[in-house]
Amino acid sequence: MDDASFNRGQLVEDIVNHPERGLASRHAALNFRMARDPWHRDKAVITDESGSYSRFYFILQSAEDLKRRRNLIALSTRLGGTVVPLIYEIGTDALFGLIEATDKIDQDIGTHYKERVMDFWRQARDHDYALAVAQTDVKGNRSKRPAYQPDPDMYLPTVKRTPEGIVVRGAKVHTPVSINANWLGSTLRTRVMG
Repeated sequence: MDDASFNRGQLVEDIVNHPERGLASRHAALNFRMARDPWHRDKAVITDESGSYSRFYFILQSAEDLKRRRNLIALSTRLGGTVVPLIYEIGTDALFGLIEATDKIDQDIGTHYKERVMDFWRQARDHDYALAVAQTDVKGNRSKRPAYQPDPDMYLPTVKRTPEGIVVRGAKVHTPVSINANWLGSTLRTRVMG
């Protein structure tokens, strides 16, 4: 049972229809339903030379593109009863950040990281992945800023800089959508540049 799920120690065989675990799955499905709904399809799906895919995967080229993305997020939030589905929003934001960052790195030091990120972008776009990323601090005591947490591993500071890159220590956690994601990624790898 590799894909088994448990809730409070009990096996859940049908996550979507489970009274507790199913809430998140049904809510996350909202973005997928919008793509198939004739009332919302034109806002949720884009068609170009690559085919049809979620507008969330469209790489923004203009202020108008950004406005369309913002309107799509607002629509899905409104349809979700003021709760953002997050099945695409944060993961594609992180992916777009990687595209920008690797482009700059490649220009600065002559590497080819962006090619690999673009390959993953095409794969995620074409398979309509729901992405989750480890992008938020654990926080511990939320009344204190990260550097003032009693446990230094409640955030992710840089502890050393070397010619090969940086060394960090601590933790980042996945966004809440991770339970419904097709792909769990991290914005950090053991060797970012290697």
